[in-house]
Amino acid sequence: MTNPGQIPNILSLNSLVFIPSYETKGRVYRDKNGNEIPSVTQIIRPLNAGYYSKIDRAAMREAARVGAAVHKAIARTLNGDNYDKWLDNACRPYFDAFKNWYKEHLIEAKVTEFSLACSEFSGTFDCLAKIKNQWWVIEWKTTERLLPSVAVQTAAYSILAGAWFEKQERETVYIRRAALQLRPSGEWIFQEYNDISDYAIFNHLLAVKHWQMRHAK
Repeated sequence: MTNPGQIPNILSLNSLVFIPSYETKGRVYRDKNGNEIPSVTQIIRPLNAGYYSKIDRAAMREAARVGAAVHKAIARTLNGDNYDKWLDNACRPYFDAFKNWYKEHLIEAKVTEFSLACSEFSGTFDCLAKIKNQWWVIEWKTTERLLPSVAVQTAAYSILAGAWFEKQERETVYIRRAALQLRPSGEWIFQEYNDISDYAIFNHLLAVKHWQMRHAK
């Protein structure tokens, strides 16, 4: 386990962090030369294969729709737009859960739905925010349970966020990571992840993904 002041140094970036281009069709991130950069979602997919294979496809589509709508409402709220009347009855309870959490924490969001990349991987994290003078990468989740892979997902995002801070702010900061699970009951669970082995697991998955990409050509 890490201690709060320890900055993990499991995976070193081979290039500066940058904002990639994103193709909605195919969900592909690319660098300025048009090269595809694997996403964190693609890289950690093997960790979730067993779980999602058991879920009905129609249920998965509805869950994805609800999740996307709630994410959009949260992003708009954190960016100063509290208009959320367009949420339907399936989505609203999850958003209410977020509002209940937000009232207690009053976070200072720096960026939301923010895409970053390096030469090795890319991704879009839900929020980079300050809570009680500490920086956090936070993922919003509307799933029935928090999958173990979320720990690895947030580890990858914290690497990108940390590198971005060094580039933009000329500052090295420790970024804590968490998921906020939103429940249809209006309740929430704020789960922090602090196991340093999450970075090593991501590093191994990243190596496998690049091996697959090389041999697919």
